[in-house]
Amino acid sequence: MACAHLAPLVGVAALTDTNFGLTLWTVVLFVLFFIVLTKFGWKPLLAMIEERENGIREAVAGAEKARADAQALLVRQRSSSPRSRKRSGSRPTSPRRRARSRRP
Repeated sequence: MACAHLAPLVGVAALTDTNFGLTLWTVVLFVLFFIVLTKFGWKPLLAMIEERENGIREAVAGAEKARADAQALLVRQRSSSPRSRKRSGSRPTSPRRRARSRRP
């Protein structure tokens, strides 16, 4: 009676039992899966990653070029601003000052 609770487990393999046939088929299927995945999955995945890297590199290069262009325009605008003020002979005025000077 002491072993009555083990009655349903008679004939069932324990977790620590090894089955050579099952182990062999597991290894064979894993190797087969690895070969198929390498051939059909790994190469396209690497191609997509390389394409993304190239796109990012191009975007960074474009951003750097745009930044350099903007910096050049800013320097050009700042350097031309005093010359244009000297040519006109006056400082830029606010809209309020222009409106007051036009009053009769």
